Amino acid sequence: MLRRVGPDEVMLGQMLYLLETADLPHVTIRFVLLDRLIAGNEASMAGGMAHLQFGRGGLPDLVYVEGYGKADYYNKPARSAEERAKPWPTKDNEFERHLQLLLRIQGEACASPAASRRLLEAAVKRYS
Repeated sequence: MLRRVGPDEVMLGQMLYLLETADLPHVTIRFVLLDRLIAGNEASMAGGMAHLQFGRGGLPDLVYVEGYGKADYYNKPARSAEERAKPWPTKDNEFERHLQLLLRIQGEACASPAASRRLLEAAVKRYS
């Protein structure tokens, strides 16, 4: 929102698109606040992250992690009933590790959906 990717018209178009998308019932947009820190997690500063859920019968959950010059998708591995009865091996599972980091960021460093909308509205005014 603050890093320019083009002239005011481009930025305005991007902010308006995000506002429109935020109104969809299946989308939640939350911004990581610049003055928040998640101690000990340099990965939280690597780039964008998203948890993608596709609902019952859809694709398995994914965690999208964007870094410098690359992007990775981590999918939730299928587990047998026997495996589901045991604790999830977080250390050995990249999906779970990244999902836990994303949830921690959401809990500790993100503006609420309402506050994020107000940030977008302020950005619209700034670029108008």
